[in-house]
Amino acid sequence: MDVNDNPPEFVRSSLDFSLSESTPVGYEITRLNATSKDDGNNAVIRYQLMDHDNYFSLSATEGTLTVKSALDYERQQVYYLTVKAYDLGEPPLSATAVVTVKVIDENDNAPEFPADGFRVSVKENEPPGTPLSVKVLATDADSECLLWTPTPDSWSFAPARDRELKDSYTPHRNGHGSRTTVKITVLDVNDCVPQFDRAEYAVVL
Repeated sequence: MDVNDNPPEFVRSSLDFSLSESTPVGYEITRLNATSKDDGNNAVIRYQLMDHDNYFSLSATEGTLTVKSALDYERQQVYYLTVKAYDLGEPPLSATAVVTVKVIDENDNAPEFPADGFRVSVKENEPPGTPLSVKVLATDADSECLLWTPTPDSWSFAPARDRELKDSYTPHRNGHGSRTTVKITVLDVNDCVPQFDRAEYAVVL
């Protein structure tokens, strides 16, 4: 009679996969395979996922590994799954394999600007073309984010600024699915000479 003295052996004990975070639930990643040199029940193999069973599922009889829950790169970028193969012998013998699943980022998050926008001040006697000292920065949960970068010309005014005519400007800048406001306050400069309401006053005493 056969004695259960040969533990299961995985064809490959280490596997690596890369999946997009948009991979649908139910997607079959791979089918694990382990064998035994014994006979009968001693050679019947069952499979068990030892961790991360909230996100992945493993068929006990076929060893098929599938996506169980939606993946999210911003939540976790890599999973190390420990898979156990055991036989039905008495006592059962087992072996383990490691499956590495790397999550690939997708552009599914829009850039975010601060809720209160940006503010900058400029003196009214600055010459046209003077760059404004403001940095428009946004954050993005994705791994890559392409942002619009202002140049000095794009943040300057062609006409001369005069606080007595207008004391603030509010240009808008749009990104992909995002919007922010930059409030520019014109600071007063003592550039207006006092003026009498008439050039000559006549008084009779």
